[in-house]
Amino acid sequence: MRRIRDGLRGIDREQEWKRLGRRAVPPHLIASVQRLKASTALLRSSVSRIGEPPPTPPTLRGRLGLHVIQIMRRALFWLLPSIQTSQNQIVDALEQHLAATDQILQILQQTNIELARLTSQTAPAKQTSGGAS
Repeated sequence: MRRIRDGLRGIDREQEWKRLGRRAVPPHLIASVQRLKASTALLRSSVSRIGEPPPTPPTLRGRLGLHVIQIMRRALFWLLPSIQTSQNQIVDALEQHLAATDQILQILQQTNIELARLTSQTAPAKQTSGGAS
């Protein structure tokens, strides 16, 4: 019976350490990383649309504007691929940076869990040695 009770207390302590470890990382950091990931996905879709003609209304002015834009695209054939490449590289770098930041946050949580575990293990030892003095 005692082993079962000690086992349950161990599980409770483990959950408490995890809770303390998660609470030690500011939630606004985790939320801002999630927002940046969503923004990066939107940025990636915007980059893929570089060089595409915009939507045009079915009017004479819209059709004329579309033809002018197509002429400009043909004149800038050499520029659009380099712009798309550089923008894709920027988005790739941002995604890699966010992945590294996410890993750092996970490591920080694990470190705080270990710190809580060590603190709880040394606290009873200090109380017993402090009471004996």
